[in-house]
Amino acid sequence: MQAKLRKELEFTTHPEVFEEAVGHVVELMRGSSVPKFVEYAGKNIRSKSEIRQ
Repeated sequence: MQAKLRKELEFTTHPEVFEEAVGHVVELMRGSSVPKFVEYAGKNIRSKSEIRQ
């Protein structure tokens, strides 16, 4: 993906060039970062009623 992105950026910086990379990052966040954040944040509050999702 990185090589493809660099190659495309040699010709244009149109936002469409970044769509695949953005999608990949969003999926990483949804699948890993956000759930782990919610898990650890939940351990730092006093009651479950304080969690807002």
